[in-house]
Amino acid sequence: MLSSFLIHDVEHALAEYEGGSVTIERILSCGGGCINHAAKLLTSTGRSYFLKWNHDAPPTFFIREMEGLRELRACGVLRVPEAIAASDTTEQTPAWLLLEDVTAPTPGNERAAQTQFSETLGRGLALIHQRHASQFGFHADNFIGSTPQPNPWCGSWLEFFREWRLGHIIRLLTGQGRLSPDQIKLSTRFLNKLDELLSAVVEPPSLLHGDLWGGNVMSDANGSPTLIDPAVYYGHREADLAMTELFGGFDARFYAAYREAYPLDTEYRDRRDIYNLYHILNHALLFGSSYLLQAERIMRHYVG
Repeated sequence: MLSSFLIHDVEHALAEYEGGSVTIERILSCGGGCINHAAKLLTSTGRSYFLKWNHDAPPTFFIREMEGLRELRACGVLRVPEAIAASDTTEQTPAWLLLEDVTAPTPGNERAAQTQFSETLGRGLALIHQRHASQFGFHADNFIGSTPQPNPWCGSWLEFFREWRLGHIIRLLTGQGRLSPDQIKLSTRFLNKLDELLSAVVEPPSLLHGDLWGGNVMSDANGSPTLIDPAVYYGHREADLAMTELFGGFDARFYAAYREAYPLDTEYRDRRDIYNLYHILNHALLFGSSYLLQAERIMRHYVG
C-alpha cells in the first residue's frame, strides 16, 4: 500500500516528532474521502497515527491543510487533530499529511462527552467564530476539496465573497465551458445583485472552518466532536453555518447551543442560500453539471 520511500519519509517525520527512532509496524487502510487515500499507522513506540496521501495533489495541497488545522487548533476550543508533518509530491513519493490519531483513547471521561456532542460542537464553533481578524481572507491560498481557493486579504466582505468565492468558481466553470450563455448571463446578474443582498453584513471577519459539512466532523475516542479537513479563511460566520444546513447532519441542539453562545442576525435565513451557492457551484465543478440546476434555482430566486 505504501511505498518504501513514503514509509521512510514518514518514519523520519515521526522520529523528529517523538524524539527517537520510530518504525511503522502495521498499516491499516482507512477511508480517505473522495479525493485521498488514508491509513492508520501502528508504530514500534505503541502510538498510532493517521496518514493521508494523494498522487495527484497540486503543490501545497496538504501543506495548506496542515496550516488550516493548526489555525483551528490554536483556538483551543474543539478537538482538532495535531498536524505533525506534510510534504508535496516528489519524484519518489506522493503528497502526504501525517496527523495524530484522534481515535486512539486518551485518559479521562471516556465516552462521557457523547451525551452532549451537539451542544459541545455548537458552543465550540461559536467560540471559534469569535476569533476575528482585521480583514477577510487568509495568509495563504488553499483548497476547497481539490479546487484552488484564493484568499487575498480584503477589507470588504462583499468584495471578497463576490470576487474570490462566487466569481472565482464561476470563472472556473466558464473556463471549462460548463456554463451556457444563459447561465453566464444569470451569474452576472446575480453577482451584481450582491451589492443589495449583502449590504446589511457588518460583522467582523471570523475564523471559519470553510468546509463544514457533516463528513468533516467526527467523534474522537472519548466521544468529543472533532473538526477535520478544513478550508480555513476569515469570513462572515454565516457562511459556515449555512453549509451545516446544506447536506444535513447537524441537529437542533447544535443550532440552539450556537445561537445561545453567539446569536445570529435575523436576516441569516435570507443569506443562507447565497453562501451555499459557493459550495453548490464547486460541486458542479467537481462532480458534474446536475448541481448547476440547483444553483440556477437559487440565483433566479434572488434576481427574478
